[in-house]
Amino acid sequence: MVHVFYPDFWPEIASCLRNIDEPLDLVVTYVDETKGIPEMVRKDFPDARFVLCENRGFDIWPFLKALKTVDLSKYSVLVKLHTKRDVKRDGRPLVFNHCDFAESAWREYLLGFIRDAESWRATLVRLSQPGVGMVADRHVILRRDDTPWFGTRHTMDLAFSLIRDLYGVPVRHGAQFVAGTMFAARPSVFAKLLNREWTADDFAESVHDGTEQTAHILERALGIAVTAEGLRIDSFDGRLGLWRAAMTVRGFLLSSLEFLWSDSKQTSGRRIIKVFGISVYRSGHRPGIPEEENCVVVEPPHDPLSYSDLLNAYALRASANHDGRIVRVIGDNPCAISPFGWNPVRRIRSRRFLKKFLKPVVGKAPKGAERADLGPNPVRVAKVDSCWFNLTSLRADGGKTLFVHFRRRSKENVSAARAFAKAHSAKVRFFFDDSGCGGPIQYVDAVANSTWVMTDTELGSDFAAAFGKDMVAPFLQGGIHAD
Repeated sequence: MVHVFYPDFWPEIASCLRNIDEPLDLVVTYVDETKGIPEMVRKDFPDARFVLCENRGFDIWPFLKALKTVDLSKYSVLVKLHTKRDVKRDGRPLVFNHCDFAESAWREYLLGFIRDAESWRATLVRLSQPGVGMVADRHVILRRDDTPWFGTRHTMDLAFSLIRDLYGVPVRHGAQFVAGTMFAARPSVFAKLLNREWTADDFAESVHDGTEQTAHILERALGIAVTAEGLRIDSFDGRLGLWRAAMTVRGFLLSSLEFLWSDSKQTSGRRIIKVFGISVYRSGHRPGIPEEENCVVVEPPHDPLSYSDLLNAYALRASANHDGRIVRVIGDNPCAISPFGWNPVRRIRSRRFLKKFLKPVVGKAPKGAERADLGPNPVRVAKVDSCWFNLTSLRADGGKTLFVHFRRRSKENVSAARAFAKAHSAKVRFFFDDSGCGGPIQYVDAVANSTWVMTDTELGSDFAAAFGKDMVAPFLQGGIHAD
């Protein structure tokens, strides 16, 4: 089954399909009758069948609609492909599962299992093994906690609930999915998914934060369905476990590198260590200048458990560090946060944030050191600094975005936010205290790129003022009151 939305990428798909030596039935879905897609495909595969679909749900709704037209019991293997375009880098890396997926890389990884005849033969061998229900390239096989985008863990939980209802089996631990939905699978794993009468209206959401769209929930559900059938997803080369072990070691080494090359290890000139283009360490002691004249002192956060104080301290440090000077966060013991007591998880996360991003130094400031001061709104000022820019991936994509931060998730406030976003043709990004507010950096990235802010929290209000964002007041009435 192939969804052809971008005709320019059909030759690449056709080349991959020619690696299949076995008899096959090709079903092609498309959304635009004016692009001549059937005529183009028939030049390579005269017997192909076509299903015209509504332009909804990316490649997921066309896949479900096409599944209704075939008898899955007649086939031993189902291959799902689609014409995925290049992903624009926009001056930033697109990194997940430890790989940079920008430009054509994501598509190349997705097609890895069928890219050549050898890979396809390996795919068939792997799929024929007991316990294997789906095969893809290891780079795109993700678990719940492997997805770094905000909100995707909640989306994964929604997919778990969907599969539990349709398959009658509670599934959670060990479930995986293919990010980008190109794979070879046993057709039987999708049979129960069709027990629900899917229609195009199920995919009619307005464009908002894509992680909560039905298509993205089903992207994960396609993989979770494999686990619900008592099977697993594996890489075509059988190296998925080894790959994950190697990435674990890699993460440990990078963390060690960042720890060893802290700001206490100064060198002459500038030293910049980058991972996937992101500066993770920067030093620049100016040769010949005494340390006390080359040092910038940053105040530690007044309340280490406050997102606002943490971010302000980090913004000061990032901007002060940009000119290559020695930056120190000075305090009696700015990392002394007990990991026990009220909200231990938040205490541990705050402690890690302090150590990783502030790198505090116990002691007094050197005599003559300059004190960093960016005024009343340090985060707002720091966001224009290139060092801060690299870390938070700030970018202007020309679209409108509603930033939403509520204490609690409810149908009422979610509906209100989406109604506003739909009325203004905007995207929406959600943060909820009761289901994970994301990391400090992701939070600032979201509010900095927003057009409006809707919130019932002091933190959200403070940052709206710091960034000069318009507050959406009407929807904070009628059942969505601030506590």
